[in-house]
Amino acid sequence: MSIKEEKLIIIDGACGTTIQQMGLPKEVWGDRYAGCNEYLNLSAGQAIVEMHSAFLNVGATVVETNTFGATRVVLAEYGLEDQVDTLNRRAVEHAKQAVDGKPGRYVAGSIGPTTKLPSLGQIDVSELRQAYLEQIRPLVDSGVDLLCIETCQDLLQAKTAAVAAFDILEQTGKEIPVIVSVTIEP
Repeated sequence: MSIKEEKLIIIDGACGTTIQQMGLPKEVWGDRYAGCNEYLNLSAGQAIVEMHSAFLNVGATVVETNTFGATRVVLAEYGLEDQVDTLNRRAVEHAKQAVDGKPGRYVAGSIGPTTKLPSLGQIDVSELRQAYLEQIRPLVDSGVDLLCIETCQDLLQAKTAAVAAFDILEQTGKEIPVIVSVTIEP
């Protein structure tokens, strides 16, 4: 069965909050990467697999990759902008390891809003688009079951991410669902 045939999916939640509460040792963050959850895909992969497994054990049917901030835009803040491909691929590996052999369980490629919003002039749409293309390609190539563009605060950012996702899907000939969540603040 594919995710498209499921009548109901339950997506895990609060990966970032969960990681913060895991009490991971200081060493897994290295000297420069405190707060960069995506770095854990390199330094603490087993902890990420265990997080995904815990979500599945309480009823989630979809786990999101640990890639919320795995674009060049965000990773540049930690000097990791050249690790976009590796971090995204590793994150998919960890999520797949957690769902392996469990029928009706799936992996969503998490795509966050970045730390710069085009509607506020913090980033050019073409630069944002390129960053999304760089992130989405390894997620799709690594075999995610759907793409989750999440926690969008800017509709232009959401549109840019969605168009990039559909462009990658067209280029690769893959047909997987794309979902978008938006958060609005006063």
